[in-house]
Amino acid sequence: MNARLIGLLFLIFLACNQTNQPYLEQAKYYAANKDPLGVVVACNAGLQQNNYSDSLYFYRAMGFGAIKKFENALLDWQQFVSKYPNCDTCFLAIAKTQLQLGDTLKAEKTLRTSKFNDGHFLAQSIIEQAMIAFYQKKWKQSLVLLNKSSAILPKYFLPYYYKGYYFSQFAGADEQLAIELKTYPCLNFDSALFYFEIAIDLNPNFADSYYRKGLVFENTFRNDSALQYYDLALAIDSIKPYWHQRNEVLKKIATP
Repeated sequence: MNARLIGLLFLIFLACNQTNQPYLEQAKYYAANKDPLGVVVACNAGLQQNNYSDSLYFYRAMGFGAIKKFENALLDWQQFVSKYPNCDTCFLAIAKTQLQLGDTLKAEKTLRTSKFNDGHFLAQSIIEQAMIAFYQKKWKQSLVLLNKSSAILPKYFLPYYYKGYYFSQFAGADEQLAIELKTYPCLNFDSALFYFEIAIDLNPNFADSYYRKGLVFENTFRNDSALQYYDLALAIDSIKPYWHQRNEVLKKIATP
């Protein structure tokens, strides 16, 4: 076979494998512009081609998740990881999708058994397990897991944010006590403020750390400090709950 024929066959091969590219690029474009429905439509079109890219499953899963088609999203994540079993993002997404579907047991199993190759994703998976434990009222287990995640990535802000959240909601109520003897008020404000401040130092652009710290100040009758932190949160992300809480504090300050 001469060089010219080899070159021609190579060009044909490239052309065949580029048929999906416009759809993949469209999906990426729609994803970047936060248009999940556009992502799904582009991926659907691309997956009808003979030489589609497996990445279309990845993007379609994200699109389905954003429009709350969780069953479809789960199928696409599973399809993608069947060919790319080292996709840390996918296993974390699978667990979160299973949680959205209300299947806590499968989500926990996914988080525990997946071999995350990257420390960031491993820490994320442990945080997810901690929050599952938290909402199951397994307070001690939740805090142990949060400490484990921060030990893996000491410079990662989320474990500290969630520890602040933990202490601003509950203070490790003893699981051995009878239910009527348990207390779940905000019992450790100082610890909450301490961890929210670490989270802010590690990631000054995460608005909810400021907002949660503001809530602690408001709940301890330090309304001027609460207002300051609500304003800091709003400077990053102007969303309705932040505005609502800020306005509530302004009413308190204005009341004689």
